[in-house]
Amino acid sequence: MVGILGTGIPIGTYDSSRAINLGTNRWAFRLGVGTVTPFSKSWAWEAANTFFLFTKNSDVFGPANTRSQDPLFVSENHVTYAFNPKWWASADLRWQVGGETTTDGVPDDNLTNILGGGATLGHQFSPHFTGYFSYGTVLAKKGDAKEWLVRGQIVYSF
Repeated sequence: MVGILGTGIPIGTYDSSRAINLGTNRWAFRLGVGTVTPFSKSWAWEAANTFFLFTKNSDVFGPANTRSQDPLFVSENHVTYAFNPKWWASADLRWQVGGETTTDGVPDDNLTNILGGGATLGHQFSPHFTGYFSYGTVLAKKGDAKEWLVRGQIVYSF
């Protein structure tokens, strides 16, 4: 079991006169717990359950004065299979719920409730470098969410 702690810092460019910004002009915090439960030498279940907490943005686009966001809960789960010490694959599920925004005290009716699924193939290049490729899509949702994910990533561990 491991603790998960992270933060999003409001740095970079933010301009309240523009509808689209790369930044959000607020802090975000991530708190959670991760576990790995081995079933055998090759099979395991990995889980990471986290809450994202957000501060208010008091310099929002348009006539509004303040936008806040409720906490967002994310449960990410993987059933993994190790083909050998270098290659592995997983079936992935991710559920997100919460995160509704409020503008000047009025709810924006944009609660997130999405279940996504996919698959990942990974390779350990060295003791410190791992790479993986993932594909995912929405399996169930509330609202009109349409999304899919293709991700390649190189990870350095120390």
